Amino acid sequence: MNDIERLIQLEETLRLSILNNDVNTLETLLNPRLLFITPDGNVITKEMDLDAHKAKTMIADSIESNIEKIELFNNTAVVLVTYKTSGSMLGKPISGTLRYIRIWNKSDNNWQIIGGSCSFI
Repeated sequence: MNDIERLIQLEETLRLSILNNDVNTLETLLNPRLLFITPDGNVITKEMDLDAHKAKTMIADSIESNIEKIELFNNTAVVLVTYKTSGSMLGKPISGTLRYIRIWNKSDNNWQIIGGSCSFI
């Protein structure tokens, strides 16, 4: 399997992990130094993301994804993906289409998300 195929597979694993609140899988996909910008401009870390899933304050009822583009730069990949989603965050309903940019890094033949951002479109 080449890197593009692997990243497509990992994006699907990520989608299912979010949908199923699978903290163990999210733990392996997110780099310990992750920095992510939320639609409202807040910066969250891996620990904050996992804590939200553990506390079930971030619930996805549905996620339909569409990978728009994957660009490889040696051991780094930039992925653009849209999510049509519904659920709740911190008790507030969230629904709509979001565009994500995710930065994946490959170390020891293992891909992890090191950064990203999303916004409503």
